[in-house]
Amino acid sequence: MKATATFLKLSMTICLLAGQNTNAIEAHVAVAQNGTNFNYTLFNDDPTGSQFFLSNFHLEVNAPFAVSSTPSGWDFVTDQFSYVDWYCTNSVSPYLNDVAPGASLAGFALRSVATNAESLGYTLISWQPGATNSGPAIQRFVLAPSLGAVDAVLTNVFSPSNAFQFTLLGIPSFNYEVQSSTNLVDWSSRATNVSPFIFLETSAAPPFRRFYRARALFDVLSISQD
Repeated sequence: MKATATFLKLSMTICLLAGQNTNAIEAHVAVAQNGTNFNYTLFNDDPTGSQFFLSNFHLEVNAPFAVSSTPSGWDFVTDQFSYVDWYCTNSVSPYLNDVAPGASLAGFALRSVATNAESLGYTLISWQPGATNSGPAIQRFVLAPSLGAVDAVLTNVFSPSNAFQFTLLGIPSFNYEVQSSTNLVDWSSRATNVSPFIFLETSAAPPFRRFYRARALFDVLSISQD
């Protein structure tokens, strides 16, 4: 019977990498990002006839997220901030939900609070149906949600008569503050709102010169506890 315990986190993955089977496997993960949605597809690049099928997908993440999609025949465990482990739930031969050599499987998806992404580690673990044993694993990198950068972007700048306007883009639904200064030393608060929002300055008559900046009003460490 196939052991479902192989879905355990990276510590188990490392053990598998140093396990009985030292043969290599070729596989990779592709990602399609649409805003805060990240969709992953597994590719088993081993040639048809190979003994290695993909049965586990460990992904590192660095932002609060929810698993929004899981392929049929698979399940997952996660802490909803730093990792997700998808694993195939096949229990008996012929293990039809594993990713066969030369095949691919989509439907692994996350929905994050962050549009930011960075290259983070993933691990694919294989299964040998004929030997009913875990096979080799492969570790690489793919884009995943990350709060490595939480600074807002000021964009869509527009200057109507006697006014100044721009759009603040940050992590959706999180609070940011717009500040202004005339000398880049002394800063005062102009507005606080959740991202994204439009800021409109109407209090200064021309000619005037002001500098603007935005700062996040939340602690990344506190977010990880939500």
